[in-house]
Amino acid sequence: MPDENSPVQKSRLRRWLLVVVAVFVVATGAFGTLWFIERDNHKATDAQITPAHMARQQAETRLQSAQRRVEENTRLIPLLRDEAARARAEADANNDCANAGRAILKATDRASAQAARALLTQFCE
Repeated sequence: MPDENSPVQKSRLRRWLLVVVAVFVVATGAFGTLWFIERDNHKATDAQITPAHMARQQAETRLQSAQRRVEENTRLIPLLRDEAARARAEADANNDCANAGRAILKATDRASAQAARALLTQFCE
């Protein structure tokens, strides 16, 4: 049986140890290189994503603002329609008064002016 401490056994053990160490050194170098490349790519990706993320946040803010304005305007539409209807009704009610005022301005003699004034007091109370 060969002696474990013989020079041949030590030489074979050293060779295997050197092979294992060499494999670990090469693997460490490869993984280290990959890590540095990935880190640089990560920085480049972050540089591209950050402005896009900020733009998305700004767009969301503008969208929320627009949605609030739409809700406010939707709430105001019926109120404005009611106000417009009241203004139309008031204008229609004042139409007779305006016609009486025009008749006074167009009156050529005293009798028609007095009749127009009577209409004016009747319609424009």
